[in-house]
Amino acid sequence: MTRPSSSATPPPSRFATLRGYYRRWLDKRLPPARQWQLRHHQLFILPTRLGLLYLALVLALFLLGTNYQNNLILALAFLLASLFVTVVGHCYRNLAGLRLTLLPTAAGFVGEVSRLALRLESDRPRYALQIRCADATGEELASSLDSGTLGVLFQPRRRGWLTPGRLHLGSDYPLGLLHCWTSLAADSRWLIYPRPLAWTPVLHPGPGEPAAGTDDGLATDTAPAQGRAAQASPESELAGLQPYRPGEPLSRVAWKQLAQGRGWHSKAFAGAPEQGRWLRWQMTPGQHTEERLGYLTHAVLQLEQRGTAYGLELGGQHLAPGCGDAHREQALTRLALYVG
Repeated sequence: MTRPSSSATPPPSRFATLRGYYRRWLDKRLPPARQWQLRHHQLFILPTRLGLLYLALVLALFLLGTNYQNNLILALAFLLASLFVTVVGHCYRNLAGLRLTLLPTAAGFVGEVSRLALRLESDRPRYALQIRCADATGEELASSLDSGTLGVLFQPRRRGWLTPGRLHLGSDYPLGLLHCWTSLAADSRWLIYPRPLAWTPVLHPGPGEPAAGTDDGLATDTAPAQGRAAQASPESELAGLQPYRPGEPLSRVAWKQLAQGRGWHSKAFAGAPEQGRWLRWQMTPGQHTEERLGYLTHAVLQLEQRGTAYGLELGGQHLAPGCGDAHREQALTRLALYVG
């Protein structure tokens, strides 16, 4: 008789199996969405721990009154039981009909707080609303007359896409004896950029470009001085003006013509040497991938703040030199989704 191998994968426990059934049932009943209006098939209600103690007390009073044939104790037991039944309706009504809308979530950085928020709309007041999510800090809303916002706070530890789990929205109103809740699957995800690490940005010539008489690395701190030297040299005399293109350095903008109301133009120089304008993965310091990505993220933010055009060479990916909000988003997105 052969014995089963000790390295065989153990079968899933009954609890894990039941949890899998529950998740599949919940996905079918409450599929991912961005807007909801809570109805009876989306709401669940159960007694809280205090509610279970309350029911135990009512049962004890009923048994005590029955045993001693005491009508006053029986009346008290029936009164408390009727109160519990009344609370069921009020607890359900506090969430029923509530309209929820998922608000856009802005991209963030590793280690920074990122908030996923819901806008609440109703035609009557709502009380004691709570929301929570796995691996996040939930918020509470004491009362909401007609509209409000409620959200959960994430502090991501990894870059890339952040997809939240199910949002648990519930309330113990009015007496804390019952908890009415719903489990919402948010059809949302947002990017988490690498954590910026302080570094002096260095721009290099692009792949296959000559260094144009400079070293392999060109620090951006010295770029203005080099630009002034280039403009002063005979080979880089002012040749005229050309329409301004988004992404060009602000040092080339013809501010005098702009102040005279002639529109945006940039200065064109004859024979101006081409300087390096690329952030290159191979030239970035760092012991591991995340450290290099942090340096490049900081460099992108610094260069955008200075208005310096830059390109990004990341492994086999190349982002042409440019500047502006759209260019920054493209660069940060590539850094967030980079796979080494």
